[in-house]
Amino acid sequence: MIQRELEREIRKRMGERKAVIIMGPRQVGKSTLFHSIFDHEDGVLWLNADNGAEGDLLRDASAQRIRTIVGRNRYLVIDEAQQLHNAGLTLKRIHDYVPEVQLFATGSSAFHLADEIKESLTGRKWEYRLYPLSFGEMVSHSNVPTEMSMLSHRMVYGYYPEVVSRPGDEASLLRMLADDYLYKDVLKTRKH
Repeated sequence: MIQRELEREIRKRMGERKAVIIMGPRQVGKSTLFHSIFDHEDGVLWLNADNGAEGDLLRDASAQRIRTIVGRNRYLVIDEAQQLHNAGLTLKRIHDYVPEVQLFATGSSAFHLADEIKESLTGRKWEYRLYPLSFGEMVSHSNVPTEMSMLSHRMVYGYYPEVVSRPGDEASLLRMLADDYLYKDVLKTRKH
């Protein structure tokens, strides 16, 4: 796995009272980053709001219901939080009703989620943006000569993690990303 520069910053925020929100395009590694941080931690509850049943668990949930769902976990990770009904208000309720748990969330439709959490989580969150891999991250993963030799290739195909890690499939992967995710997120954002 390619180490992300943002990981150190997020690890510094663990154990704080504020929520940690990572926004960015689909497939840049937001979930992978949280897995890297939390897969070896105890007391973590994962919810994927893209999964209708998991996202609906928090729909209009009372303080007691949220406490019951979270249980004794110290961390709550919500992937694709923009899919939650009233995402901003739901995240605020979690933060306010269960102060003993730290909330971590990802959001792919950044404009939509940013609008929803701006007011609701004011003063309650650390907000970060994650983009495709950087030249520096790739140099740390390999070395300067290797990345310099790949520069013209990277300028054409970019630094999406899957594109970088699957040489030979770059064009197909980019076409899939554009067709499946990027255009849909842009079109969905314009409707809001």
